[in-house]
Amino acid sequence: MSLLRRTAAVLTAMALTATTLLGAAAPASASTAAAGKKYAEQQARAFGVTVTWHADGKVPCGNGRQAGCFSGYTNRISLNAAIQKHPNRYIRYVVAHEAAHYHVVRTCGTMRPPIVGNRFEQVTDAYTHGVLGVPLPERNVGAYGYTKDDLARAKKIAAGTCAANQKAVAVKQAGHTFHGITSGSYKVPRGARLQVVSTDHPVYPRVRDAQGRVGRVQVAAWS
Repeated sequence: MSLLRRTAAVLTAMALTATTLLGAAAPASASTAAAGKKYAEQQARAFGVTVTWHADGKVPCGNGRQAGCFSGYTNRISLNAAIQKHPNRYIRYVVAHEAAHYHVVRTCGTMRPPIVGNRFEQVTDAYTHGVLGVPLPERNVGAYGYTKDDLARAKKIAAGTCAANQKAVAVKQAGHTFHGITSGSYKVPRGARLQVVSTDHPVYPRVRDAQGRVGRVQVAAWS
């Protein structure tokens, strides 16, 4: 495998991780664990994700006690079983926040597209509320909160914009490989239209094809 291909493969395989903070202990009126689990899984299906449950302290992010966690590029989210006894409003927020990370990855190939700067969790909260329509809990029970600028960025991502300098290109040379991030890989035909959604790598920028798949293609394909 050439150095360029090895570089693309490494960049494509890099892990992503994000979490939702665990809120305060559930009040006495909270749903039972069985009902909370069922509700969370129903919400997950509605947002296009699936759930893996973990015992408190065993969530595969941070110190293991986060309410939820998203890592990688698939539609699977990790949830802390402790949230099952929290009110449905809080459960729905946690599920939607982690699902929002997946939606951003599906659009941009990363949870941290250039447009979010250093506020990717706040922009994810903005996406959760402003795009998915899920109210946030109070800041002291786990939400990151967001500003109007974060909301503007979230809405741009939902519309397909991942970077301020995003541009469309047409492939001039056949035979280049689309190294899939959110899908499999394939050979890109001449004339294919791509959106360059991030120039985080000078040789293999992140691109999105006409079918909405995100991957990396060597810049020589269109330059």
